Formats: sequence, structure tokens, C-alpha cells
Amino acid sequence: MSVYKTILYIAFFQAGFMAQAQPLERFNTFSFSVNEGLLQTSMNDMAFDSKTFCWLSFPNGIQKFDGTDFTIVPVQPGLPDDKLAFFFTCSHGELFISHSQGISKYEITGNRFNWFYNNKPGEKKPVMFIGEHRNIIYVYNETGNINGINCLSLQLVSETATGIPGYATNDSYRPRLAHNIIKNKAAFQVNAAFTCGTLKRRN
Repeated sequence: MSVYKTILYIAFFQAGFMAQAQPLERFNTFSFSVNEGLLQTSMNDMAFDSKTFCWLSFPNGIQKFDGTDFTIVPVQPGLPDDKLAFFFTCSHGELFISHSQGISKYEITGNRFNWFYNNKPGEKKPVMFIGEHRNIIYVYNETGNINGINCLSLQLVSETATGIPGYATNDSYRPRLAHNIIKNKAAFQVNAAFTCGTLKRRN
């Protein structure tokens, strides 16, 4: 064996040995239960805002967690309901909260809420966030429609009937959403079927 091949062999052997010998990295994790202030054991959703506060949704309310303490977020002006809410943090860092009355935006600088989107009459369940594409947040409502909302102007910009079954009359059914949009496409699981579609037609 040549000197060059011997050195190369030793180098690869040492590199492999060092890779195997390196300890596994561990995340710093902490568990919290109702004994530490968690509102309930049944959780509906969670998300971080731009200040790294963790928002938690429960059947009986909303909490905000700063890494040490849990704070109850009560019903208040701009946040008319706090039961079984859904969260979405857009690409600009703003936190949106879906509730039975519509959607509220959390104004982090003033620690207040802006209720800007109203569910239509008869719609009583929170819309489900699908994701964001080019500043448009897409939501799926209980009638099976997908609506687009501009996250900057907070204006409704599109309403599309999908033909996908809604969840207005069935409390045990909700479609599963991929929660991200890639190249204007979204994916759903409806009962036992997989559905993939384009959210907006190209001009």
C-alpha cells in the first residue's frame, strides 16, 4: 500500500471514529402540567408570536406562556371568544386567532386585539388556517369554502367553493390540513381520501 493510500485510509478511519464518538446533542426541554399552571390537559392548538411568547388554545380558554409563567388571555374587546381557537403566525410575524365569531389579529405593540373578519350568519365554528402565499392567508370554513385574506390590509380577497365536505353539522369531523402552501398548492385529508389542489388560478 502506498504512503498516500495509507494516510488517506487513516484520515477516513479517524474521521469515522470521531463522528461515532461525538455525543448526541440534546434539546433543553421542560414539561408543564396543570400543577405548573397549564389551563387544561386537552389542548387544541399552539403557536409562537414574534416575541417568542407561546400561545395555547384549550376548550375553555387561551393562555400565553413566556417560558416561566402562564397568563390567561380573557375575552375582551377585539377577542369575542376564547374557546377552541386556532392560531396562525404569518411571514411578517403577526399572530392571527380564529374563533367562533371570526378572526382577530393580535396587536403586539399595544397588547390588544383587532377583530377584523366576521364569520357569516349561521357559521359558528372557527375557520381553519391553511397557510400563507404571497401575503394572502387562506382559511377553510365550516361550509367547505376556502377564503383568502390579505394579511397586510386585512381585507377578504377571495372566496372559493371547493366541493370538499364542510364540518358545520358534524362535531366529530374536521379535515386535516397540511398547514403550508407550496407553489400555490395545498393538501387535505378528507375522511379516507387525499386531496391536493391549487388555491388560485394563474392568469
